[in-house]
Amino acid sequence: MKSSFTRVGKGQSAPTPAPKLPPGTRPSVHNGQLLVSTGLHELDEILGGGVAIGTVLLVEQDVNTEYYASLLKYFLVEGVAADHGICLASADEDPSEILRKLPRNLTEAREEEKKEEQQATQNATTGESNKMTIAWQYEKYLNKDGQTGSTSSINQSGTLKSSTVKAFCHSYDLNSNITAERLSSNPSITAFNVRELDDGKFLYRNLYKSIVKVVESDYKSDMTDKSKQRNILRIGIHSLASPLWTTTSESGDAEITTFLHALRGLLRSSLGVCMITVPTHLYTPSFVNRLEHLCDTVVHFHSFIGASAKVTESFNDFDGLFLIKKLPRLNSLVSHQPETMKYVFRLGRRKLHLEIPHMGPEESRTGNSSEQQKASSSLLCQPGPQGKPNPLDF
Repeated sequence: MKSSFTRVGKGQSAPTPAPKLPPGTRPSVHNGQLLVSTGLHELDEILGGGVAIGTVLLVEQDVNTEYYASLLKYFLVEGVAADHGICLASADEDPSEILRKLPRNLTEAREEEKKEEQQATQNATTGESNKMTIAWQYEKYLNKDGQTGSTSSINQSGTLKSSTVKAFCHSYDLNSNITAERLSSNPSITAFNVRELDDGKFLYRNLYKSIVKVVESDYKSDMTDKSKQRNILRIGIHSLASPLWTTTSESGDAEITTFLHALRGLLRSSLGVCMITVPTHLYTPSFVNRLEHLCDTVVHFHSFIGASAKVTESFNDFDGLFLIKKLPRLNSLVSHQPETMKYVFRLGRRKLHLEIPHMGPEESRTGNSSEQQKASSSLLCQPGPQGKPNPLDF
């Protein structure tokens, strides 16, 4: 039997190991593209596992609500949990205020509670012996305090696993804000107040140049230093092209499309991913189509608040529709197709929920009793008009 191991001869160098994946990423099972989480598990499943590196996700804002802001917060706080670089730009609100209102990480809170319980148990049994009567062979992995090392632990199969492996998508509480200590623990956070970049002439160009500096610093896909750990950059742009993004140029619409085109090309050659929210209700359908064409993934919030049509009773527990308008086509001719492109959403006390709309059998019946009687009289085995036999009867 031929062995799979090969001996390295003299003068030959050992094969270089494959580079490690950046933290908080995983390859797609559909096309092999590197994915990061949006921070919302339901949305990750809809998009085929997450949002792809090097792409732009466009969130079309609703007219009367700010549900889109919850999605942007999920995207940014997931970057904090995964220790990704974060770049945030906004003109409608102070970027530091948006970061301060990011939701609290429940996954990390549970881990801290478990550590406190384990520490309390350890303190209660300080005088007891640390002798392991069953798995005695693992005593060598214990330190002087009788606990396993901080970088490894023992799983149920008896093998060591790293405790630094983080979850791909965490759980968050929208009703509680992130602590200042946790936010300051990530030094790779850059915030741009768009008003400060406005020189009265080249607003979008100045923002693009600022993003380029951040990308070229540590987030290029072709890094020359292979020994350096690669990381992901999450770019969030809040309410792009809103009325506060003032520009004196006559070709304002052209500047927006040029910015998106250049940003998309920049991300293709970097380890960055971008989420942009746009108040599309302020623009014509033709211009919105151009924006959608320049983005890889497009989702739309449509709230039931102020809806002209009457909402059926099946949707009384929901706040609106969540529409998937475009999915990326990467490394394949067709994109991932979810079960449906139309979902309903509701903003709970702690979380944003996305569900497939369902209608009960009783509520799917329309019409009054007289219409139902007319429908029942048209059955095949019923007599025809004026007592004549039905020609379709058999």
